[in-house]
Amino acid sequence: MPAGWKRNTDRNFNNSQLALEYLTAVQGAAPYKTISETLPKAHYTIFIMAIGKGRARVGGGDWKEINVTGNYYQWVKLGKSKKSRQVTVEVKSLSPAFKYAGLLAAGDRLPIISVARVLKKLRRGDPVTIALVGDSVTENAKGHRGGSTSFEKGNPGLFKAMLEKEFDTPVAYASHREPSDWPENPKATKFKMVTLDKIQYRDGRVEVDPSAKIRLINMGKGGAASDNGWHRFPDTFTEVNAWHKIKGQWSDIAKTDLQPILRWGLTHYRPDLVIINFGTNDANGSHKGRTAKDYLFFMKILATMTQHRLGAAVILSTPHKWTRGTHQ
Repeated sequence: MPAGWKRNTDRNFNNSQLALEYLTAVQGAAPYKTISETLPKAHYTIFIMAIGKGRARVGGGDWKEINVTGNYYQWVKLGKSKKSRQVTVEVKSLSPAFKYAGLLAAGDRLPIISVARVLKKLRRGDPVTIALVGDSVTENAKGHRGGSTSFEKGNPGLFKAMLEKEFDTPVAYASHREPSDWPENPKATKFKMVTLDKIQYRDGRVEVDPSAKIRLINMGKGGAASDNGWHRFPDTFTEVNAWHKIKGQWSDIAKTDLQPILRWGLTHYRPDLVIINFGTNDANGSHKGRTAKDYLFFMKILATMTQHRLGAAVILSTPHKWTRGTHQ
């Protein structure tokens, strides 16, 4: 890393969801260079995620001024790279408040992994893992954090029942945010702990029965919008807000004096199919200025990452009819 640059991993609302980190630099520091992974040969439109004042360029091209105000990261379009297998971006900081949080190369060729392939595996009785990614509508934590108060009447419960009826086999189900003893066991008082790289975490890694023919893992998180989805793609990731008792009940409100929670991500579960449902929180006023174009942009990223990184088929689902809140 060039002199003057610093990697930050503090967990806050505006942190980069791409790599769970962002970079800052003192004014005058040398440019920071990001080189993408090897990509399918295609024409790419290049973006960076940033807040604050800076400059950036693709390869050795012209510098583009960056000026993102407010507390929300924005994707800033830099230009194009034609017939490329790899993309290089250089970034300069022009302000102490400048945060650089990642590179995106949007190609003109979208990998297509057929859902029909997964359906054939299900009909043959082959093992299949399906992951659900979304907000509280998907998480459906028995009414504790939004969604239906009954698992059986919520999206994951209905989907599990449909799979069991259609393919005549039990479905192993697990929610990645509901380890055993939470919240069903009111007597639970301690968290399982784990230490990795000398850092102590609450161990929230949830497994799903590997012997089952159909495995359904719920990766939903209440309150999340479409730009939060890639937070769950790595093999592991961490969160702060969950699991402490208030008046004898488990709560999901952030408490800063507790250790962060370590969870398994999508890569660990190796899904064959990922069903993504976001949009309610994009439109309910919690993300001011969010447009339909922004929403489609983020969903395209999730669809591409699902196929390119996980080798999984993807189904995108729009939000249910919203009857409360502030629409934009």
